[in-house]
Amino acid sequence: MAKVKVKNGTRTVWMVETKQVDYELEDGRVLGIRVKEDDNGSETFYCWADEDGVIHRRGNWIDTSNYEHEYEDEETKELVEKLSGTIFMDDYEDGEEVDTDELDEELW
Repeated sequence: MAKVKVKNGTRTVWMVETKQVDYELEDGRVLGIRVKEDDNGSETFYCWADEDGVIHRRGNWIDTSNYEHEYEDEETKELVEKLSGTIFMDDYEDGEEVDTDELDEELW
């Protein structure tokens, strides 16, 4: 075996962090939002829970960065845009209430 010399030590070259929060709306529906962030920016995904109110890890997540994506309605679009902007800024606890009227629309 030959001896080798380390030129550049072990380091992280690229890392992606993904955070997810599940929100229960006033009407009982559950909306899951994921934001994936790296050095190149962020991507937002969302999905609606199944009939039992469960968000599945590999559920039918919708990628909002897809240029052909159209939200099902304006309420969903507003919720996803407002809530996704806070995921990396706030650490939400189970049961915490979030007033979407107090969220800044121009976070990003």
